Amino acid sequence: MFQRLDGARVIPAPFPHVVLHDVLDGDISAELVRQMPPLTTLTGGAQLGSNARFTLNAATALAAPDVSPLWKQIINEGMSQEFLDRVTRLFGPFIRAEFPDFATRFADPERLVARPRQAPERPLGAVGLDAQISGNTPALTGGTTVRGPHLDRTDKLFVGLLYLRLDGDDSDGGNLELYEAVDPEPTFAPKRLLTRDRVRLVKTVPYRRNTLVLFLNTPRALHGVSPRAATPHPRYFLNLVGEMTGPVFDVRCQSPLPAAPPVPETRGLIRRMWNGLVRRSA
Repeated sequence: MFQRLDGARVIPAPFPHVVLHDVLDGDISAELVRQMPPLTTLTGGAQLGSNARFTLNAATALAAPDVSPLWKQIINEGMSQEFLDRVTRLFGPFIRAEFPDFATRFADPERLVARPRQAPERPLGAVGLDAQISGNTPALTGGTTVRGPHLDRTDKLFVGLLYLRLDGDDSDGGNLELYEAVDPEPTFAPKRLLTRDRVRLVKTVPYRRNTLVLFLNTPRALHGVSPRAATPHPRYFLNLVGEMTGPVFDVRCQSPLPAAPPVPETRGLIRRMWNGLVRRSA
């Protein structure tokens, strides 16, 4: 299903990425939308609130009875050696340029092997692949973003987003934004976040059905989601992940705030004080 990647061109700025429109046959993308599993399946029945992220990983989706055979087929293809080989042919030169010691720490990019991300153990040269049915719940109020400028986890080698917009979703926003940092070597907030005043918007990829965005995860791979207008429609995409066994790169992050000390239980404190008074009076 991902054969069009073979003729794709990598855009190097602001970080290596590919944008492919109509990446799947139109009938296939329409059927994936039509056969989208119920939102309660995707969220595990949890009440996630407005414009919140949900993810159904491949292991769970493949075992779920209400995930259709077509969905299971594309999930399996997104976790296959064939898919990984397509990605590494695209990004191999950029992996070597961005991470000169990658082959020493892991393996030559052309010799990476595909393994399920949920596998308990993976050798150094294995890429843990996941193909997640993902998205955001309906936006009950407008002007919110599920996530602003950020970097993904540093053990991810690449990330892909295949958008599957619903029929009738005429809402604004929910587009992918690519940024560059204002500072040459920024210090990130916890979870590798940057505020919008510390980035420049370089490119916007519209949230459009059957558009695939695939990018190499680097210290410059800043991205986020534009604010959504209020809408009753979920925002759906297939999230494709390639994860190494350790960090591919490091960035400087602020330390998280320390946890607040526990507050003593008031009634227990009063009881201990009273018992102490009783003992002293005795």
